[in-house]
Amino acid sequence: MKLHELTRNQKYWDEVFSEANEPKKEIKPGGRYITLPGWHPTSKSVRGIVRTREPLMADAMIHIDTNPFNVAVAEFPVVVGYRTLSGKYREHIPDLVVRRRDGSVVVIDVMPFHVQRYLGWTEHRTLQMQQVFAELGGQYRLLDERTLHMRPLIDNLRLMWRHKRIACQYAWIDEIAAEILTLPLPSRIGTVMRSVKKNALLGRWREEDDWKVVGEVNPAFTAIMQLAMEGRIGIDLRNPFSQFTMITRPRAAFVVPPTTELHFDKVA
Repeated sequence: MKLHELTRNQKYWDEVFSEANEPKKEIKPGGRYITLPGWHPTSKSVRGIVRTREPLMADAMIHIDTNPFNVAVAEFPVVVGYRTLSGKYREHIPDLVVRRRDGSVVVIDVMPFHVQRYLGWTEHRTLQMQQVFAELGGQYRLLDERTLHMRPLIDNLRLMWRHKRIACQYAWIDEIAAEILTLPLPSRIGTVMRSVKKNALLGRWREEDDWKVVGEVNPAFTAIMQLAMEGRIGIDLRNPFSQFTMITRPRAAFVVPPTTELHFDKVA
């Protein structure tokens, strides 16, 4: 790729991920939509929240939000043109675009598999989108439930996401996280939870005198999940989370600082 093309593409994606770029599709709240749109809060969006047009797109956001290799996301980011099988010109707005730690950019559409089979033209459009975004230095993926709903992966990611960092969380969760990073790894979740000093939360009802352990909450487990989502530790996602799940030191890719310089070779 020539230098002027590199520069052009870099500027293009920088603008796409900037605050100035508004979503090219508006899904107004309160409407009666058969696709069940929603909202997904995420710190990886410049607006702090992503509009999802259907539950499967929300599931894609779970994957994106919990993967520390993804550093930025934007919904309905661009409008691109392509030719249909009959030669007609059509415009398309992809669902999501993701910037990764190595600088690569992945454009994503989400569509249930049975819808793809019913429509019949999605394979052609996918090839067209791959060509369009390859010229812009990006990659294109059409995802469906065969990838997004693999188990136990999606169940683990949903559990991780429920423990994501929030602005009003207790400050001592970060203290627990710092303590976990001093422990010898690899280790098991149960071993780590028993090793840290603050591994339980106490509470009581207003009319009660005795403090009791809140069994539904474990701050050590929350700290482990947050460390994994930040790429500061590795965690085994191949089996359902349990006290026997292994956690390790982070992979080398997460030790290297992230970059926004466009990357072309690495497959997402």
